[in-house]
Amino acid sequence: MVKRKFPRLDENWKINFRVIEGRADQASPIASLALNVSGGGICFTSRMEVLPGSMLAIEMESPEFEMPVLAMAQAIWCKRLRTPDLYDVGCEFWWLGWKDTNTQQALANYIRTKIEPPGKE
Repeated sequence: MVKRKFPRLDENWKINFRVIEGRADQASPIASLALNVSGGGICFTSRMEVLPGSMLAIEMESPEFEMPVLAMAQAIWCKRLRTPDLYDVGCEFWWLGWKDTNTQQALANYIRTKIEPPGKE
């Protein structure tokens, strides 16, 4: 069993993403739903195949945060599901936030409070 660097939390956050090719792609963002999220990455379902190695601009909406969390991530894997034209995509965050270096830590702290038993310091 592989121990993850960042614990994962099953969350159904609304996300929008765009594949970035060289410079920012002007195509409309694709709406999706996160399956799980961690301080180091995200897994979500997509109606389009995302090639491993692709860079993505991601906007995540959670009721736990006042504003959407913005991220730049690299697709690590993409698995076709049994449902036609539906894929699970696993991404590693390269950058989180918007002029805020504390966003990744805030996300990691939020996840930690959700998965650790109360009173554990």
